[in-house]
Amino acid sequence: MMTINIIDSHIISITQIKEFLKVSSVIEFKAVSKEEKYQWIDDVLNRFKYFGLRKKNKGFVRNYIVKMTGLSKS
Repeated sequence: MMTINIIDSHIISITQIKEFLKVSSVIEFKAVSKEEKYQWIDDVLNRFKYFGLRKKNKGFVRNYIVKMTGLSKS
């Protein structure tokens, strides 16, 4: 297994998340630690102002988080 650090700060729109989800279907991501994972989730929620998004766009952000962390959708 190879370890790669991903910096996703350039992903700043829902459209970019949609495109990422389309092309990343065969890639699997895993965080190094729980603390790192939850810090990254907090950063994403803040970057996209999650709690102010419409339901449909919240779904894209949730799917992005699930994809990047390996967490379940529930």
